[in-house]
Amino acid sequence: FKHPEDRDSFEATIQRINAGESHTFEYRAFRPNGEIRYIRQNEVPIFDAEGRVVESVGTSIDLTDLRIAEASARQSQRIEAIGTLTGGIAHDFNNLLAVILGNLELSLEVETDAEKKELTQSAIKATLRGAALTKNLLSFARRAQLEPQRLNLNQLIQSTMQWSARVLPATLAIQNSLMDGLWDVELDATSAENAIINILLNGRDAMPDGGTITIETLNVQIDEENFDAQFDAIEPGKYVMIAISDTGHGIPPEMINKVFEPFFTDKPVGLGSGLGLSMVQGFIK
Repeated sequence: FKHPEDRDSFEATIQRINAGESHTFEYRAFRPNGEIRYIRQNEVPIFDAEGRVVESVGTSIDLTDLRIAEASARQSQRIEAIGTLTGGIAHDFNNLLAVILGNLELSLEVETDAEKKELTQSAIKATLRGAALTKNLLSFARRAQLEPQRLNLNQLIQSTMQWSARVLPATLAIQNSLMDGLWDVELDATSAENAIINILLNGRDAMPDGGTITIETLNVQIDEENFDAQFDAIEPGKYVMIAISDTGHGIPPEMINKVFEPFFTDKPVGLGSGLGLSMVQGFIK
């Protein structure tokens, strides 16, 4: 049941214990269902009258919850540090774009040459795209100026699906299971649309030969009795859940803890910034 990467060091430690040394060591073990547990072992050799080791006694302590909490804390600290840096850069960059945009719009008012006007308009479009990117960066850093409004997620999803068909190939089918009587929520509509589109595009990339994306909504009541570890970041209360799934190849287990890391991507160079899911997570939080 030992993890393959820990077997050699485990066996070497056991040999030293059998040679008469006491040891405290850690290793990973598999439970019968395949779950990995982190174990700390304390072992003391027992000697007979001639000084030979006849057995060892000790304790096994399950440190899994502690190791998961430590990894989560490190991840939060790393993302917080990157978020602070990204937020600061994006804020300053946004100020520069505002100056550029203002001057471009002024030049458009005084420009009479049609060809130059077209060039100026192209520059304005590029500047607006840059401003949209900085808003996403600020959303990741949780510093965006959001404009929350009361809306129904079912309606938002339906309108998003209508125009998202233009960026999704015909080989993808989108189906939905939207709950009747879904509660209203208060959130920034543009950021919510961007979050949905980001996940839809991830689904597209995971299904190059086609497949199905399913969007579901559900009213969720979280109280003290059914509180689950997956809800550790929110308080008990009434929530609306949106779930998006696809029939793609899935995420390898070794990558599952990295998908929200800023700038992490498994896509080829030039096809992904690695900011999509981290911006979604920043907005949701």
